[in-house]
Amino acid sequence: MDKNKKQKIELSEDEINYFNEVKEIEKIYVEFSNLTPLGFPKPKNLNSERKKFFRCFERGEVYNPQMRYSKTKHNVQAIENLRDKVMSINTSKDMYGIKKLYKKKLISRFLQVGYHHNWGNKLSSDFALKYWKKPDRLLILKAKKFCRNYKREIVKFERVNAKFCGNELKKELKILTGDNVKINYVKLASKVNIEPSQQMIEISKGEEFTTLDIKRLKAHEIGVHYMRYYNARKFGIKLFETGTEGYLETEEGLAAYNELNEGVLSNAQMFVYAGRVLAAHYCLKKSFYEIFKILKSYGFIDKVAFAICFRAKRNLCDTSEKGGFTKDYVYFKGFYKVCKFAKNNDINKLFVGKISIDNLKVLNKFVSIHYDEINSPFKK
Repeated sequence: MDKNKKQKIELSEDEINYFNEVKEIEKIYVEFSNLTPLGFPKPKNLNSERKKFFRCFERGEVYNPQMRYSKTKHNVQAIENLRDKVMSINTSKDMYGIKKLYKKKLISRFLQVGYHHNWGNKLSSDFALKYWKKPDRLLILKAKKFCRNYKREIVKFERVNAKFCGNELKKELKILTGDNVKINYVKLASKVNIEPSQQMIEISKGEEFTTLDIKRLKAHEIGVHYMRYYNARKFGIKLFETGTEGYLETEEGLAAYNELNEGVLSNAQMFVYAGRVLAAHYCLKKSFYEIFKILKSYGFIDKVAFAICFRAKRNLCDTSEKGGFTKDYVYFKGFYKVCKFAKNNDINKLFVGKISIDNLKVLNKFVSIHYDEINSPFKK
């Protein structure tokens, strides 16, 4: 594997002209992104509503959390003014298909703005469903089967501190890419947060890790999330850095697949992913409380079941309402889709950047020409 920090990709004159056109589209994307930040709002009262839910549940009372959010504000007129600019993007003479993928992502962003702008009410759910779709019947059956058959694993590991974990991840990144990342120890909701664009790893301060955690983080976070960004950065294509439309399914599926390849796939995490499929399915017609009861029937502990339900109802204030945020089924679906793809296809091609499996049909020429520049944990 090439360990140089940066590789200069030489382009032909035609490619230079083509990518100048891509850069003009990229300016529209940056303008749109700056106008519409899409970070998920956090409820002001999650902790108190969680406590109230469990108090009621223990007494056998039905209660659906009532979340409070700060109103997401968007300049609707400015966003609408961008619509004509987006729709007028010319995708003819698209030698690598990148212009087409950029336009598709820009058009889909209007749906994302829709569910963010209406966050907290039913209309947000309608936009989210149009954007994320919903799990199909086969995936739902597969998730139910996984949940029924799941048995908790007993695994051996050693406990290590956060500093040890940070040093191990830093060394792994240095070996794979040559990048000398910064390690920051801060309070986090998750154990680890990797920011490839800033070449930074955030470690949850005071958190305890295991040797197994480190192996999984190397395979999942570095081997896939960081490496796909790293390759995109070399090509200088912002779309590949931020992700094409629908990339997340492949991104998370590939990360789980690499865990499998390294022999550290967590069935406990796959159990959670399967539970998210069920929540994404049932949120469209059932309340928070009803979904929680269903997850409990499959053996989910209270803490995990609540977290899954909250994610499925995260864009509603009144979680008794039908509807929600179906996104989370893509983790489970992505894993099986990547497994199927890997049987008869070259998985290294997926590391050209943050793209989806479906994008390879459009990007085949670009990937073929620049294949040797793609770094991947599967190129041993």
